[in-house]
Amino acid sequence: MKTRKEGSKARLLGLSCMALVLTAFGVTGVRADAADAKKAPPLVNLAEEKDVKVTVGENMDLKNADLLTDGDKYYLLHDATGNKEGNNWENYQEQGTEVTSTAEGKKGVWVQVDLGASYPLEVINLKRQVYDGQATIGNGNPSGQGKRLKGTKISYKNTAIVIGNEEDLSDGQIVYYEGNPTLPDGVKQPENVSKPYEEAMGGQWFYMDYANKNGLGATELGTTKEARYIRVYTENPKGAAVKFMELGIYGYENEQDVQSQDGPRRVIDNEHPMMIATAYSNDVYEIGQEEGPELQGSNTVDGRWNAIPDDLKENNVLLLHTNNLRQFAPDHIGQAYLQAFHEHGLQIAYEQGAPIMLLGLTAAATPEQGGTQYNITADMDYGWLDLMYRTYPNMQGVFNTENFWAGIHPPCEGSAKMLEIADRFGGFFVWSDQDHGSTVTNIVSNANMKKALEKHGDAFYLIYKNTSSNQPDDLKTSSLFQGSWLAGYTGGWGMLSDTWAWDQQFSKLWQGAGSYNNWQRLCGEPEALLGMQMMSTYLGGGVIYTFEFPEIVYGTSNTNSPANTHVLTELFRYIVNNPAPSKKEIMEETKAVLYGNVSSDFYSGLSGKPTGFQIYETGRYGIIPVIPAWGTRAEVTEKLIQEADKLGVTPPNVLDVKDKNLSGQAKQKYFKDLYPIEYVGNAFADKWEGTWYLYNNKVNTNEKQHAILPLEGEEESARLKVEMEPHEFMIMNESGDGTAMDITLNNYRVNKDEIIFDNKFGLKWTGDFSPGQVTIDGKLSVYKYMDEYNVVNAPEGKLSPEDNELRTTTFELTKLAKKPEVKVVKGQQPDTDGQPQYTEPKVEFNEETGKAVITIQTNGWVDLSITGLEFVYDEDAQKIEDEPIKSERTNLARGKNVSFSEDASEASRRDDAVDGNKTNRDNYSDPGGNTGGAHWLQVDLGGVHHVEEVNLYRYWDGTRKYHDTVVLLSPDSSFDPTKTLVLWNGNRDENKEWPAALSGTQGETHKLPKGEKEEYIETKDGKNMKVYGEGVSWLDPDTKTPLPKDGEHFDAGYIRVYMNGSTEGNTNHVVELEVMGETGDVVIKDEEAPTVPGNLRVVSPKASEAEIRFLPSVDNTGVEKYKVSWSKGGEQVGSREVTQTALILDPLEVGSEYTVQVKAVDRYGNESEAAEVSFTAMDIQVSADVVSGQYDSAQQVTLTAGEGAEIYYTLDGSQPFEKNKEVSESAKKYEGPITVEKNTILRAAARKDGVEYGTGSWYYLIGAQSQDNWETPKAPSDVRIDSKSSSSANISWAAEEPGCTYRVYANGKMVWEGKEMNQTIQELTPLTTYQVYVTAVNERGIESLRSETVEFVTMAQ
Repeated sequence: MKTRKEGSKARLLGLSCMALVLTAFGVTGVRADAADAKKAPPLVNLAEEKDVKVTVGENMDLKNADLLTDGDKYYLLHDATGNKEGNNWENYQEQGTEVTSTAEGKKGVWVQVDLGASYPLEVINLKRQVYDGQATIGNGNPSGQGKRLKGTKISYKNTAIVIGNEEDLSDGQIVYYEGNPTLPDGVKQPENVSKPYEEAMGGQWFYMDYANKNGLGATELGTTKEARYIRVYTENPKGAAVKFMELGIYGYENEQDVQSQDGPRRVIDNEHPMMIATAYSNDVYEIGQEEGPELQGSNTVDGRWNAIPDDLKENNVLLLHTNNLRQFAPDHIGQAYLQAFHEHGLQIAYEQGAPIMLLGLTAAATPEQGGTQYNITADMDYGWLDLMYRTYPNMQGVFNTENFWAGIHPPCEGSAKMLEIADRFGGFFVWSDQDHGSTVTNIVSNANMKKALEKHGDAFYLIYKNTSSNQPDDLKTSSLFQGSWLAGYTGGWGMLSDTWAWDQQFSKLWQGAGSYNNWQRLCGEPEALLGMQMMSTYLGGGVIYTFEFPEIVYGTSNTNSPANTHVLTELFRYIVNNPAPSKKEIMEETKAVLYGNVSSDFYSGLSGKPTGFQIYETGRYGIIPVIPAWGTRAEVTEKLIQEADKLGVTPPNVLDVKDKNLSGQAKQKYFKDLYPIEYVGNAFADKWEGTWYLYNNKVNTNEKQHAILPLEGEEESARLKVEMEPHEFMIMNESGDGTAMDITLNNYRVNKDEIIFDNKFGLKWTGDFSPGQVTIDGKLSVYKYMDEYNVVNAPEGKLSPEDNELRTTTFELTKLAKKPEVKVVKGQQPDTDGQPQYTEPKVEFNEETGKAVITIQTNGWVDLSITGLEFVYDEDAQKIEDEPIKSERTNLARGKNVSFSEDASEASRRDDAVDGNKTNRDNYSDPGGNTGGAHWLQVDLGGVHHVEEVNLYRYWDGTRKYHDTVVLLSPDSSFDPTKTLVLWNGNRDENKEWPAALSGTQGETHKLPKGEKEEYIETKDGKNMKVYGEGVSWLDPDTKTPLPKDGEHFDAGYIRVYMNGSTEGNTNHVVELEVMGETGDVVIKDEEAPTVPGNLRVVSPKASEAEIRFLPSVDNTGVEKYKVSWSKGGEQVGSREVTQTALILDPLEVGSEYTVQVKAVDRYGNESEAAEVSFTAMDIQVSADVVSGQYDSAQQVTLTAGEGAEIYYTLDGSQPFEKNKEVSESAKKYEGPITVEKNTILRAAARKDGVEYGTGSWYYLIGAQSQDNWETPKAPSDVRIDSKSSSSANISWAAEEPGCTYRVYANGKMVWEGKEMNQTIQELTPLTTYQVYVTAVNERGIESLRSETVEFVTMAQ
């Protein structure tokens, strides 16, 4: 099977012929006429479709033969009423074909189906009676809701399935074999025998490969066997008749119909984004109904597909959502309704050429779990799901959503199975959820889910959902999902925006939830807010977009809603035509990745306070990716490094979420240092590839916002100020010469006050979710509102949207030489009410100041063009720079780094003293651990701050008092007695030896002066200590510096608390340590070493030089350089400091063994451990016994190299070894003479002891052809650095063979290719060492050996 990126590039084009459609789905071998209405899909149930003959053996009775192949294995039409409404389940009887043995003493029976002709068979589904006698109806769900069939299940034995083309099956092939049944003459018992399986309501599924789990292992699409006769042997151990409820035989009517899966059914990436258009069941479906499934809001499957604009169909997929359909029936019987509903929808979509996906899991609904009222698909039959992929080439994937309600373990178990099935057929699996209640942590810690992702991660997509917006997990969920994608654990990420989120917080504009019914609030979300969330996802590299509540967002009666028409469609069209940032581009832009699980309040002070709607206050920092604990930090970091290497980019910093630089204002400084400011203002703005993206980030506050953007014009002094009202987003492109700009804005919003909240038409908004086939009043009112009172291009008798309130957008340009021209290129047209959606823009220009103010009033989308821009240099232009980090009074200790006098405490308790939880006395840090005694706890405050007071909370219980309490404040970690303030001193013994030196050095001790403070009883209120309080002193009593006075502060960077057990025992317990004051200068500190450079290798060595390469290291604050040293005989002979990950070592001595060490160094001087490799300086050349040239016939070429060396070769001119890869994709290991029968370029290289040696090249012309340009060109010479700067260098060289193309390599990477013999290479890093060489490439694509290497260092910035 091809990889997802190598799959077919043919794409679904509207309603073109089915053959093209199926090729687009990656499925080949399907009849072109399959698109005809009412035509069956390629794989069919032959037993149901054909006029079959059912027979049994001698001495056997047969009853109800027709029930064996009628296609109904559930028999829901079991009483006089037909039970189509799901009532009277107590009378449920299992019905089927009965076969009874009449031979005395024999219980085994068999039944045989004659298809009438031989067909390619792919799957067999056998369903036998499940329960012994009549099942009863019980309450089997863990939550006490719903119904479940109960009874004693039958355990069958001696079961076999044999197929063949002779009626007596003398040519039979075994599909399945268990026990010891009697087989047809000539058919041998297989070596491997299965164990009995438990009968299930869905039956058992068998595949045409007995070697794969004895026929129970699912095969690849198109794995078939030809057969006409199918015989099933079995035995009921109780001796009663065997009741066969169904025998499904799935195959192809013609050999040419047999399918194969050639690549993915859909590529989903930034160039192929996907919109999931949901189609919800209306919870009303009858088994066998002729009409298509009824969907919510009077929609139909084909109608929803045809409502999608033709130009966007190839980027859309329908989600068939079963909603609450199964809840009216007992569990397991309910799956019959789900399957019938899904299959009916799949068939309609197949006839339309529409790609479709199915709902798999929601709210912990798995076969393993049982159900709750939210369990929509609790009874997924995985064999049936496999069959749907085989049957319908338009079946694309499975959707899993909203499982945070009811626990994650069961959905993980089911999802792992469904992901495996999806990837088997080139499909995909989408999990939509929010990180509420540790959802993500539970997913990543599930063993089966992690195992499935190791194999099928490219088919797995995580998309955020914001249903519970009052628990704002939106930003962290997006971070976790983007981080998982960047590190290579998933195939991508995206969004599901849910209008139920508005219901959780708001009602009317600018109001809270109020007393309105939830069905009213559900309708209230401003339409443009949906587009703003799409923009956030787009800018973060998200590729999947979908929405709820479907009828509000997508539409009713097979029409498109105002939100869909004017917001989703317009913006998604832009996303399709202007691809989002790729994974490589996001990785390049990302400077830091976090590891672990952040809290929702982490984003305050950076991206902004979470709102529940994935709205960011600024685009400066991007999404801030977080990689959850898919493994240890080291494992996750290694995977990120490998992923970055695949993309050819430098990996970002990796920080643990508990890193001390991520607390308080150090967090702001850390990220501001990494991400330079791009604009000023309080609106959201982000610049990507020269385009600005903006929105007003207020979700439901009536507040204008602005952004001041730097433009390219007049030495970048030109500025554009944009002012937007709430619920508006914008895209702005500036021309390359700065003389024009194009702006698309969208502020579409419908006023719902009168119709929805004032209930102008008396709609019934009552009712709650309930099982069963009943649509409640509140939901019906939503449909009525969308279908009659909020209709795009409303016909007579219906109302257009209340969308005529125009709102003002202002653009201000400064220092213009003349008045610009502004016009609307196109915009949203009036609805049938005739009211305009925008006014023509107005321009006010002040010739004296050069200031132009442009205003336009809109409600909807408008494309503006501003031309004739001619700027004058503005020396007073608005500066685009950061404001100083503002000082604030806060708990300076919260989240900071904690250390102990001795590392005796459990790591998990270390941070409890600074976690902000002071009310739970059992949540404490314990210096000294279980032994206790004289110990201290220290907190690094992350900089010198203005401390005012300290609050100490320790375990309180009765009259407990702690001994020898001492609290010290110091500007630095030395605790210099002349600078250290004693805030509290209850030390009873000045001769007591406290562990570690005063400076913290381990292995020493120190003493403290005796104090006068009395012991006190601990309470929940803790102890407050002011820096100017009574008894405060210097640790050195001779210090002359004045002590803080009343109301003053003390500048401290560290606090230390001493204690020596309590009246209740020796242990120490610090529940919380608060250090209250104002932040001072923020200092980034780092004592963490980078990771070890990875995959250190010696490549292409020669006798006199060798090149080393390695994977980059990762650090929490950034790798600054690498220290490379090489030694001979234990003595260092060379060293270099480099910033690149490749270096040529020279000169070397022939035959000498060298050891190379590489260490990474971060910006704070922390060094990693060394990576090490050894090699011998030698030339191992590959020789060919046939020289390059022209030959009349094929040649046998023998390659040789030094003793013990392996040879790898290619025949297409490519290199046998690639950077950081063991062997290139086209290379083969040399095993013997190579036959050359056509014109060929042979390249070969040797590898010995893990070291790769130089590549040899030969050409062979077979037949009478010219030898021109088949020889390897000579390497360029006289390479020179003619000039250089901080970011570029001009290089020239000489060449003896004109007409070649030349390639310039810098630090092992090709940076330029062209015809000239000089070139300026750009985008270099200041003060960095570069090693450059040049090669020549002739017209045949043959590349020369490299020139000599020239080294230079770029200048300072």
